[in-house]
Amino acid sequence: MQTSRHRDGHLDCMSTVTDHAGRTPLQCAAYGGYITCMAVLMENNADPNIQDKEGRTALHWSCNNGYLDAVKLLLGYNAFPNQMEHTEESEVTQFMLEHGALSIAAIQDIAAATIQAVYKGYTVRKAFRERKQLLMRHEQLRKDAAK
Repeated sequence: MQTSRHRDGHLDCMSTVTDHAGRTPLQCAAYGGYITCMAVLMENNADPNIQDKEGRTALHWSCNNGYLDAVKLLLGYNAFPNQMEHTEESEVTQFMLEHGALSIAAIQDIAAATIQAVYKGYTVRKAFRERKQLLMRHEQLRKDAAK
């Protein structure tokens, strides 16, 4: 485990202690659904958004294991709702969607709208360039004809 000390000599176990997989004490408590332990850690400024080596957070573990009360606790401490992976429909998934997490369909809709906007911008710019070149060619032909 990695640790660091405050100036007063006390261990900082809220954010810097991790196991071999980069998991914090809050993530371990979330994995097991130990809500009282999670509450103590959160009250002592544990960061719910720290990711382990695989990118998972305490909220991920709580959602994945179906601990609705843990999810509510983490969201109450400003855990970022879109750092979860949970594929089956459950009350945890429904709660997360109600509290700002995006569904896969919503993410796909946002991506599609962005791609369409970029493509539309590209086609508008391309049409503008083509018309500009056509006008410049027309103007050149008029000048050549006037000579």
